[in-house]
Amino acid sequence: QGREKFLETNKISVISTILFQILPILIAWVYGPRLMWLLAAALASRAVALVILWLHCHREILAGHAVKAAWSTIRALLGYGGWVSFNALIGPVLVIVDRFAIGAVLGATAVAYYTVPFQIAKRIAILPSALNNALFPKLTVASPDQAAELGQKALATVVSAITPPVLVAVLFIEPFLQLWVGDKVASLAAPTGRVLLIGYWLNALALVPFTRLQASGRPNVVTYILLMQIPFYLAALYFGMVKFGLVGCALALAARFGLDLAMQQRGATGRLEGLSIIILPLGLLCAASLVFTVWSYGEFAGWACAFALIIASLIHAWRSAPADLRQLVNSMATKLTLRFGRIGGRAS
Repeated sequence: QGREKFLETNKISVISTILFQILPILIAWVYGPRLMWLLAAALASRAVALVILWLHCHREILAGHAVKAAWSTIRALLGYGGWVSFNALIGPVLVIVDRFAIGAVLGATAVAYYTVPFQIAKRIAILPSALNNALFPKLTVASPDQAAELGQKALATVVSAITPPVLVAVLFIEPFLQLWVGDKVASLAAPTGRVLLIGYWLNALALVPFTRLQASGRPNVVTYILLMQIPFYLAALYFGMVKFGLVGCALALAARFGLDLAMQQRGATGRLEGLSIIILPLGLLCAASLVFTVWSYGEFAGWACAFALIIASLIHAWRSAPADLRQLVNSMATKLTLRFGRIGGRAS
């Protein structure tokens, strides 16, 4: 990634994912579903990917040069890696603690009603994560002014790219859940899902200042931010569940993600000015969460409001997108138009 060899890293990632799915199945088919062997097969698939990555790094970075140990560099890397590893431990623990709290306070059945929309909402991070993986190596060598420009452009890109699809998901999560898991689960999980989608939208935006902090060699700031959130989040989680049930739990998570975005942006840039770009789309998402709470899916007023919000989000996304992103979209649209025009001409 540091050399921007994204095609190679993606190939290795695909290989690792395929092996992670296939090897345990083959082991279960040959030796039966014994947990010890299934876990060994899963670990082996990751080990294969690690070896392939090591070989590519050896070829790409060393390029025939002799290996020398620089202890000062080793200490610096271990210090940096220690903070990054600590962040990678705390973050997931904070994300899964709500399921433990729900099981303890509301019961095991409530966990299922929460987990179903949660699994949908967390997929929002796929595109921003890919963007920030590409952004990281550029930020590491950028000057402070260049890093600020890249960070703001990345934030505008993420807002433009994910707001319209997330808004559509907020509007229509209930009928989707009805098709997927049935009417009973959908009616109970949809209100929670709407809040979780907005929360993970905020979390996706927080990846931009998070990446800036990591790229500038300050992963310790990320750790301090996460640690400061813990007592407030646990208190909000308990209060939300007691007062509002599963929706209260989702509101506590969304509030933590919003606070995390503000704190990460302040840590990365020293100010909150760059976050003004999210105010209007956040308002649109909140409005979308109310549309089919106020009206049913059979009422014309609800569909009219939903259509208006979708159009408004598309217009805002286009106007707030960086110029080079708009040029890329125009170029792709032109190519598609020409291609379909040629196909149509041949058919006629």
